[in-house]
Amino acid sequence: MKIGLIRGAYLSQFEMQTYEHLLDRVELEAYHIRINRFPTNRIKVPVRHLACIDDPFTMVSPKLGFYFDLFLQATNGMDYYHVGLEKALAEKDIAHTMETFKRILLAGAACQATVRHEARRHGVGKQALCRRTLCGQAQDEV
Repeated sequence: MKIGLIRGAYLSQFEMQTYEHLLDRVELEAYHIRINRFPTNRIKVPVRHLACIDDPFTMVSPKLGFYFDLFLQATNGMDYYHVGLEKALAEKDIAHTMETFKRILLAGAACQATVRHEARRHGVGKQALCRRTLCGQAQDEV
């Protein structure tokens, strides 16, 4: 089983220690962005850096990146948009957002990964799978 752990700017060793004991049983990969709030060098789970829509502004000035992120949140609800995340999750069975307090903008990718996992588990093609997804949307065709 392949699991993608999405944590964005908040990936930390403290949270990842919960998943380290699974490394011998499942294939894990954690995703984070440039402006990560915590050091990631001691995390044992494989970590992949993804580009973020804020990166060009953050490279000029962390403060400018912060204000750009606030602008995105206020205008369209985007918070640390991960460029290339959908492609990174394409082969994963489960997309775990590890989110504890914000509305999940990645629900579409998480639903797609769930449908792929269920299709494999039940031995049917994705097109034949008709079920309710995590998003609560009926999926007649995936």
